[in-house]
Amino acid sequence: MIDKIKKEPKESYPIGYRFREIEAESKFSQELSLPMIERIVPQATLAAALAAEGRFTEQERKLNLLVTVLLVIMMNLYAADSIGAVLEKMAQGLRYIWPDPDYQVPNASAVSYRRYQVGARPVVVLFHQVCQPLAEPDTPGAFLFGLRLMALDGTTEDVADTPANEAAFGRHQSDRGPSAFPQVKGVYLVECGTHAIVDALE
Repeated sequence: MIDKIKKEPKESYPIGYRFREIEAESKFSQELSLPMIERIVPQATLAAALAAEGRFTEQERKLNLLVTVLLVIMMNLYAADSIGAVLEKMAQGLRYIWPDPDYQVPNASAVSYRRYQVGARPVVVLFHQVCQPLAEPDTPGAFLFGLRLMALDGTTEDVADTPANEAAFGRHQSDRGPSAFPQVKGVYLVECGTHAIVDALE
């Protein structure tokens, strides 16, 4: 006869998950985080890039600068979605536990205002910190004669149709006339073994 296995009381089992506790005075943007992204680009790195370029604000409002930079990163992962839709995706998990079920995420004008405050320089700083060669010595096709194999690649990207962009980048001309959008011609330094972009110029 097989003896029954004695079960331990439920209290002795470790708890694997628990709900976050939101302080009453907390602001949504302060509590919003993206662990998937922050494992690669920690919040401390984001904050350092903003500080290095003198990006500070005295008022948090509904959207702070850290979340704005995260939004810029996420826009590249969901390139087919509008900025508002991307922000909704970012906020979806936190909204499940937020005390106010009717909370509205920042609107398009708030996002535009914060993006203008952030500017391009902090994102450039982050790019040079994060986009580093990834290949290990045993990565296929990454090294030859002890040297890391790199390649140059180029592309043309459409940018927003604004007077400032048109003045800075111009439009491609063809027999049919100018292109619908101003265009940036980019040159990338790419690691051959991983196809990781480690530097870029326009």
